[in-house]
Amino acid sequence: MTNPYSPPQTESEGVFAMHGIEIASTGKRFLNYLLDTFFYYIILMFLMFFLGIFGGLFLKDSLDKFMASGIFFYVLVYGVMFLYYWLFEILIGKTPAKLITGTMVIHRNGTKAGAGQIAMRTLFRFIPFDAFSYMVGSQPVGWHDRWSGTLVVNAAKLTIEPIQEKVNPVQNNEAIVEHNIQNGTEFASMEPFKVPFDAPDSNLKKQDDIPPKNPYT
Repeated sequence: MTNPYSPPQTESEGVFAMHGIEIASTGKRFLNYLLDTFFYYIILMFLMFFLGIFGGLFLKDSLDKFMASGIFFYVLVYGVMFLYYWLFEILIGKTPAKLITGTMVIHRNGTKAGAGQIAMRTLFRFIPFDAFSYMVGSQPVGWHDRWSGTLVVNAAKLTIEPIQEKVNPVQNNEAIVEHNIQNGTEFASMEPFKVPFDAPDSNLKKQDDIPPKNPYT
């Protein structure tokens, strides 16, 4: 039984409660950050090891010049970080850390987040202190979540996927007809059919044109 004196739910809170959407806790978000950072650096070290061997054998001179320019560090570090988050979250909705903690990324309305949203979400991660922005506020939602329209939620709590927006299928008479035909019901919701007064193809006759019947014949 709900408390009649409790404050009314917002639209988002109502949708979350209806479909079992539960925002991931601050502890899980912090664990995701630690684990993803660990996995990210492992991938980065393997890539640097591979580039060192490959570049030393085939592209030693050009690779040395590229590394000496200072651009190499930024391209490699930030490029790998972007691809790490973007590819995992767009393909399966979760990074390796989120697989461990049982969390995932979704659109704010409960549907699957799009590629553009995930790209924006990943770019916002490069903002200083964004990694800890979910620790401030009433809910553990970070800047990269809020600005990209996404949420990190507990995957095990979701009851449906995806949540579709509510659309009224009946907009006009044509839609009413189609809706009733598909459901095998009579056209009870339609207005009675009316023949236009000046319809040229009408076979109906006006009452005044019909001669009266002789009762003595």
